[in-house]
Amino acid sequence: MDQAGPPRPPRLVAEVGSRPGPAHPGQRLAQTGVEARLVIFGNGCVPAHVPDGASNVVLPENEGIPPGAQRRLAEHGTVLADAPGLYTLSLDDPAVEQTALHIYDAQNRPERTFPSHLGKTVPGKKPQEQGESLPLHRIEDSKKIDSNRRASGRVRDDVWGNKGDGKLVNCDEYPFASTYEGASTGDRRSFSARPIGADDNQEAGRRLQRTYYEQRILNGDPFYVQITGTP
Repeated sequence: MDQAGPPRPPRLVAEVGSRPGPAHPGQRLAQTGVEARLVIFGNGCVPAHVPDGASNVVLPENEGIPPGAQRRLAEHGTVLADAPGLYTLSLDDPAVEQTALHIYDAQNRPERTFPSHLGKTVPGKKPQEQGESLPLHRIEDSKKIDSNRRASGRVRDDVWGNKGDGKLVNCDEYPFASTYEGASTGDRRSFSARPIGADDNQEAGRRLQRTYYEQRILNGDPFYVQITGTP
């Protein structure tokens, strides 16, 4: 006689775009041992194909996944496929304006950043067109993160002296220490280090960690960085 195992918590799988093979939407209903419900959302469009047994919802505009929905999806172990994450800061937000300006300079005015070299480019900017910019990729290895921080700290010391005491001033680095594009793990010329206010730096760091959680950006996952507001 088969014995039922412990109840399984509900799990949401949000797939963006098309995925071939086993992840094809229609095959979600063919799973065994689970009760599957499939809803096809047309985010600003009418889905071209709705598998038998699936529901269909058409949204009038493509507004992406709002933050509240991202949080709820993350809490249920959601997988967001084929969609790089997005971390956003504003130049008009006093709490993170120094971090936002540093990232804006690195992305748009790299000649104002250090280390300095001719033709410097820095990745991670949200592209306006496909292929315009390369994304960043998250690191979860604490040793690599520390290595990135040490490398950016050496640039800060060389240019400004040791001003990163951790109380009033921090060394801000972009791409972030928690990415494979960081000062040590990435191209060692395509990054920027700058001393900024500690409160600003730490608040931006908390928001980055929240973005990782809400958008389920795991080790190696790609994401872009968007700076809004007026420079």
